[in-house]
Amino acid sequence: MDDSLIVMRNGHLIDPRSETIQEVDIVVEAGRIAAVDEHVVAPSHARTIDLAGRFVLPGLIDAHAHVGAVSADYDAMMDWPMSYLTARSVRVMSDMLSRGFTTIRDLGGADHGMARAIDERVLVGPRLRFAGKNLSRAEGPGHPRDYGNDYRPRYHERAAPGVACQTTAALLEAARIELERGAHQLKVSVTGGVSARASGPASIKFSEEELSAVVALARAAGRYVAGHVYSSEAIQLALRSGIRSIEHGNFLDADCLPLFLSQGAYLVPTLITYSALAEHGQDYGLTGHVQEKIVHARDAGLAAVELAHRARVPIAFGSDLMGSMHRLQNEEFRLRAEVLPAAEILRSATVTAAELLNMRGLIGEVVPGAYADLIVVDDDPLDDVTVLCRPHDFGLIMKEGHVHHLAI
Repeated sequence: MDDSLIVMRNGHLIDPRSETIQEVDIVVEAGRIAAVDEHVVAPSHARTIDLAGRFVLPGLIDAHAHVGAVSADYDAMMDWPMSYLTARSVRVMSDMLSRGFTTIRDLGGADHGMARAIDERVLVGPRLRFAGKNLSRAEGPGHPRDYGNDYRPRYHERAAPGVACQTTAALLEAARIELERGAHQLKVSVTGGVSARASGPASIKFSEEELSAVVALARAAGRYVAGHVYSSEAIQLALRSGIRSIEHGNFLDADCLPLFLSQGAYLVPTLITYSALAEHGQDYGLTGHVQEKIVHARDAGLAAVELAHRARVPIAFGSDLMGSMHRLQNEEFRLRAEVLPAAEILRSATVTAAELLNMRGLIGEVVPGAYADLIVVDDDPLDDVTVLCRPHDFGLIMKEGHVHHLAI
């Protein structure tokens, strides 16, 4: 048998875009989908997998993850060399693939070396679309050091997920460096974070002029900017400046919606991280006051997702977990199910996320020419999307034609 040519028979293929299911055979050749048809005549040398009526869907996409967030103690990680961070990230990446995520958009921490090692199959894990370092002000997300401690010198050699850009010139310099180092997108922290020590989610870190300048740099390189943003005022500022995806966006309101639609921007909620921190925050040293803010952000986030969905804002899947909380990645499906229909949630982790990553037709759907990223489940996720919360029950996980897991 030839593992470069695989024929999967008798599968019920789910199309997230049209919400339809079709009984088909799927041909995988050289890591791509070669054919999708009702009946395929397989060459004798092909490997055949009988799906026996199970449901087939595209590999999942997490559009907001941090494979390098191997610890919740970012202070300790600041001085690690990238080689040590990569070694610690190996298990995180392998586990993500074992949860059915075949593509990850990393928004602070991963670099070109990790992505290349994955592409060359030196390491096992999801395809990485990396942003390099998160561009922030001091004390912003990904840069937890105190004010005045500029960590820019040789920052790309260290494990710190972000770099402090205290001036406009420093911001643009850091953006150019990340683009030159191959970043698929840039990530800018427009506001502070929910758990930040000195600057909360309402604090705005950059001006519209600064953000527009970063967006212009990214567009000139054929790339785009993702923005860590919380408050309504900051979301509107980010959207006016041309930022393409609003990460988190927990406190968006109706005033934000017209800008999302006119700019063609995406919302990437990360509900599970707040739920996890609300439940386990004390284990990570969070104070009662910070945990109260996190609970508020979690509840506001659910309302924001529902509001955005009703306005037809495109919503992609994100998790934003760290340390031991990575294991909860699939639980994002369960949280979204509280306010969104199953089909919309499935689209968020497939076709919508693929479009955000500028990879439509390559990932997020099972069509000829796409990467052969597939998962197989026993039950229909269009009927109950929480079947995706049980990756240990998946019958098949395939990435680029390579079978990572098979239990059929």
